[in-house]
Amino acid sequence: NCEAILVDCDALTLNKRIKNRFDQMLENGLMDEALKNFSTWDEKNPSSKAIGAKELMAFLHGHISMEQLKEKVVVATRQYAKRQRTWFRSKMKSWKKIN
Repeated sequence: NCEAILVDCDALTLNKRIKNRFDQMLENGLMDEALKNFSTWDEKNPSSKAIGAKELMAFLHGHISMEQLKEKVVVATRQYAKRQRTWFRSKMKSWKKIN
């Protein structure tokens, strides 16, 4: 037997974790990874659809600042998380919710 469980947290906590996670990614080499892809970057590649990929390339091209990069990626991630949570609420109503 098994029980369907939805692990959730409040939006404020989630938003803080999203921001902190992106900061950690930057600290742990995200920019190095983006630089490795810089010369072969093509918006038509599936990898360009990843959250933050276009923003990272815009930063590397000098089109946006680091602050703008952080803001854009965090906002895009929050929007994605909100869509997920909306989907959870509509499709997982009967699931046991754990905060």
